[in-house]
Amino acid sequence: MKNKGFMRSLTNNKELFKHLFFLSLTLMFIIFILMIVASMLIYTAENEAQPEIFGNALSGLWLSFIGYNGISPVTAFGKAMAVFLAVLRACFLSVPIGVILAGFIVKTHKNNDKN
Repeated sequence: MKNKGFMRSLTNNKELFKHLFFLSLTLMFIIFILMIVASMLIYTAENEAQPEIFGNALSGLWLSFIGYNGISPVTAFGKAMAVFLAVLRACFLSVPIGVILAGFIVKTHKNNDKN
């Protein structure tokens, strides 16, 4: 008898997980688009000051995914965008993971309130 309740719980959690997974993917996509925009803004600010390092519009993504390895902005706006990229990099995985965990916590509390 316990297995039926467990299987029903898995089915409900599967639907919840699917919903939260797509919400998390949407958030990751939005954060990635913001990272591309910030990368283009860094390129705009840094291309004249360092054309050999910031050669294309997506070279700022190197700051966010790979690391700094010789690439560092010198203009104030470029430094501000680098900080913004660092925050976005931290949010890239932490926000979707937090959404999924919060969904399961809410589901657990609702199940506890029913019992």
